[in-house]
Amino acid sequence: MAGLNRRTFLLSSTAALAAAGLPARTFAQAATAFAPRRGGTLNMLINPEPPVLVSIFQTTGPALVASSKVLEGLLAYDFDMRPKPQLATAWTVSPDGLKYSFTLRPNVRWHDRQPFTSADVAFSMSF
Repeated sequence: MAGLNRRTFLLSSTAALAAAGLPARTFAQAATAFAPRRGGTLNMLINPEPPVLVSIFQTTGPALVASSKVLEGLLAYDFDMRPKPQLATAWTVSPDGLKYSFTLRPNVRWHDRQPFTSADVAFSMSF
């Protein structure tokens, strides 16, 4: 439906409830119950279940969803596909476009407390 936004939806829904003889405050109370809140834990179902958690070996949809919650990459991308820093804080591209140099975020450690190094990046790109 063209031109439908949250305000239009709420107003038209309230009008529909009033026309049906239901109190409008019931709808408002229900809308408040689903208002966004910061913090807490999100429990999420991924269906079908991902076969692996590391998407370097598997690129199906469920694996990509799970992998992005478990691993970080050198870069992240916004909705316009512009690169944003993640494990790399800065990067340069050679004039011929064949060489990329990344500055890694300091003090990053693996789950076993080992430091994250450029050798780890080279290893993960060797697949």
